[in-house]
Amino acid sequence: MPTRDKLPPCPDPGFKKPAMLHAKLQENAGLVKKTSSAGSRIYSALHPYLADLALRRIFNKMITLLRTGFKKDGRLDISVLRGLDLQKDYPLRKLVRGVFQWQHVEEDRVFRFRIDIPEHNGALLKRNKQMKTYRFIIILVHGNPDREGAMKLKSVKSKEYAFEGTGVAEECLLELSYTPEPGQQWLFCLRAECMEGKKMASHPKSRALLILDGGRWE
Repeated sequence: MPTRDKLPPCPDPGFKKPAMLHAKLQENAGLVKKTSSAGSRIYSALHPYLADLALRRIFNKMITLLRTGFKKDGRLDISVLRGLDLQKDYPLRKLVRGVFQWQHVEEDRVFRFRIDIPEHNGALLKRNKQMKTYRFIIILVHGNPDREGAMKLKSVKSKEYAFEGTGVAEECLLELSYTPEPGQQWLFCLRAECMEGKKMASHPKSRALLILDGGRWE
């Protein structure tokens, strides 16, 4: 056992640890700023289709997901938002009665959405007697989430379908073409909404928006 005068000196508790802690705090603050800014740009681009939704704390959820998708090389990956429903209380899958499908066909540079329209019932749930028709919208948000004003929006809207049906089964098929921009990212979304006459139905449960897919053009 070493004698007292041969023991190594105790490390200075006020030197390395505070410096490391400060560096970590700075790193976390930078990550928060970067992901919050990216989330704000995505949110702003989608705003035309978000303004009438009951969003609650969805922005915080987006930021949390974006942090999990932050790469070690300093790149954001917004595909982590895939599967996020923008209305937690009124999710899209509970509004849609049937099964819907979507595709990203890279060789054709197109996104596709398809759902069967029943003969005598709506493909969406009818929440009240005032609801007469409904429609679907596919949405593409794309660009560079790291740069202000660099996120763009493109959408395609279906015709309006009657809740009571027409007596003939059909399908709603929507296509949204795009031009890939290497290095830029994208989100493909679906919105469904019910109409009361010529106006949007008033209650948030009559509409919903789901992020179906996301990725990066390499």
